[in-house]
Amino acid sequence: MSRQTHLFPAQVLKRLSSGASRNDILGKLIAARGYDALLIAGSDTTSNSMAVTLHFIATNPRVYTKLMGLLLEASSGQNEMSYEQAKNVPYLQATINEGLRLHSTTAIGLHRSAPPGGLTELSVPAWTIGHDSELWGDPDVFLPERWLEGKESRQYLLAFGKGPRACIGQNLAYIEMISVLATILLRYKVEVRSQELQTTALP
Repeated sequence: MSRQTHLFPAQVLKRLSSGASRNDILGKLIAARGYDALLIAGSDTTSNSMAVTLHFIATNPRVYTKLMGLLLEASSGQNEMSYEQAKNVPYLQATINEGLRLHSTTAIGLHRSAPPGGLTELSVPAWTIGHDSELWGDPDVFLPERWLEGKESRQYLLAFGKGPRACIGQNLAYIEMISVLATILLRYKVEVRSQELQTTALP
């Protein structure tokens, strides 16, 4: 076993220095070493999404009351809960999805050239899809219940993109949002100064 322990780091260093990329287990392990990039790259988008979702919760008393009741029930009346407990409150994730639908932090979508290297730029804007009355019926209403009625609507949530090029940090973002929002709501009373959501666009 000691031989393998010394051999493996040597193989990793050899692969890194050669710049070779192979689709084997070592290649996958090397690629996965950039896990810290997930935390750093998604910090702003995740925190912004949580802030917006909290705003919508605080400005919708019916949603706030219902969500708090479910969180208190799941936490047995405690002011904290684990991720394992929080993820089993479907209404919490529905509330997060509704916040992402109404105010996606990646509103314009990611552009693609068609064909690759071509002159045509294509993009599916998440904000436009999220506010399409043909898809949502009442797109300007904050209604988490729409996410509990069936899975059909999930295909239209483009906050993380879709397909093989979707955001690789999507699952981590949901874990963070579910955990943090549950903790904030259980420990603090959330209020807003203004009913209007105020945002500042970057130049």
